[in-house]
Amino acid sequence: MTPPSHLISSHLISRVHFIFVSFHFIAARGIIENADLLVLDEPTNHLDIEGISYLKNVLDKRTLGDTAVLCVTHDRDFLDTLADEVMELEMGELYRYKFQGGRSDSVGGGAFGYYLNEKATRIELDAKVLRSLKNKLRGELEWIRRQPQARETKQRAREKDFEKLNGEVGRRREVQGSRGKVEFKRGEGRRLGSDVVELKGLTAKIGERVLIDDLSYTFGKNDRVAIVGKNGEGKSTLLRCITGEADFEGVIKKGETVKIGMFDQRGLQIQEGDEDMTLFEFVKREVENGAGGGEAGRTPLNLLKDLNFEKARFQTPISRLSGGERRRLQFLQVIATNPNVLLLDEPSNDLDITTMGVVEDLIENFEGVVVVVSHDVYFLSKSVSTIFAFEGGGVVKCFEGNIGEYMAKRELEAEAGKRGGGKKDKKHKKDKKDAKEAVGGGDAKEVKKANTMKERINMERERKKLDERMTKMGKEIETASSKYEKAANEGMGWSELAELEKGVNALKEKLGEVEERWMEIEEALEVL
Repeated sequence: MTPPSHLISSHLISRVHFIFVSFHFIAARGIIENADLLVLDEPTNHLDIEGISYLKNVLDKRTLGDTAVLCVTHDRDFLDTLADEVMELEMGELYRYKFQGGRSDSVGGGAFGYYLNEKATRIELDAKVLRSLKNKLRGELEWIRRQPQARETKQRAREKDFEKLNGEVGRRREVQGSRGKVEFKRGEGRRLGSDVVELKGLTAKIGERVLIDDLSYTFGKNDRVAIVGKNGEGKSTLLRCITGEADFEGVIKKGETVKIGMFDQRGLQIQEGDEDMTLFEFVKREVENGAGGGEAGRTPLNLLKDLNFEKARFQTPISRLSGGERRRLQFLQVIATNPNVLLLDEPSNDLDITTMGVVEDLIENFEGVVVVVSHDVYFLSKSVSTIFAFEGGGVVKCFEGNIGEYMAKRELEAEAGKRGGGKKDKKHKKDKKDAKEAVGGGDAKEVKKANTMKERINMERERKKLDERMTKMGKEIETASSKYEKAANEGMGWSELAELEKGVNALKEKLGEVEERWMEIEEALEVL
């Protein structure tokens, strides 16, 4: 039975197209190997991890020989593995970073890691140049103010130089401002109770085809879960089951305090007449409707800045936004609802590298559950600690660990399968049963082990945040104490000094509470 067209995965359609292109690519290899340049525009969009791995091998220098490849991509792992030069377009300027190393299969060990280091150095130098130009600009401005009204040739020439300098300072300030990065602080999300989301015997089908078979899992308060697997296996369906948009058998229980935010592939959700609204008007309405302000402290202006929208675009109608801008606006639309459970379906598609950094920062500091469908290895390596692997036929395996560890395990299993030969087919039914038990709870010891590992990962994540918080609070106490001492030496009144001392003591008390929680976690980790 052929499923309705609207139920067919967009990934599957893209994969079919890629297979078609790959067939002709391989068939025409003799011609391509003689070509000077192969141009690719976002080749990894909508491909699964296996498809991306295959493409990497096709584009390897050992395969292509002397053929050069020019590739537009936001896939950082793909770039890191294959590129030997990165060209970045920023505010109308093209910057080039030549990587001298070879192919790297470790995340951040290749061209992209080199680019990040070199760009950090360039930004630091730019900041120094900007400070120097500002000082020079102040000097020139003071000189102009001291001059009489008479306009001599020398004065006019110097004034023209001042105008050029002023323009350069403005340009550099704009470039520096465009590099701002959001920091989603702790405590911004809605409070999440002890009951989050629980799946019991979840089964989902398309026609007679089983996508998810008898899946049981209980999400913890700070889970970071990645859903991986081949295209069309039901990954997005699992998200839609949780939101109630897809039919399923079994039970999905959600806690009373759960507020789900869904970032899917259907694009920006707009109403009639929204296309004529300006970007700022649209975001203001979304914040007001979604209760994204108030206690969360998110204003339209802050959200726009956080998602790297330039001020010059604030009055642009929605209808005139680019595809990438609409994708960013869609993400902003989700965050404006102030959720405590985030479901992300291929968030890296059509988002630039800077915005993906914002998404990663959000996930790192988000107070709640994050479940993400993605094939972006670099993104997953920084964001998740649990893997749901869709292996076909309804089988979903749960792996506690990061994406690198999971992929290494898969490679070992593949090698073992090759050595085993025909034995693999005979064991298929048993493997399927074991896989179901790994998630569904068939083996109590394995489930207990997985839960312990998850608890350890969550505790280590909280300990890291507490370390950062204690460092920050220590600096705040030092600043407040210095302010108190300075005020005392200058003879400030007793009532004002008492207020300052009260502030210092309050900070120390809060630090004590944080240190106490840190010790609790440290002791718990020793037991686990």
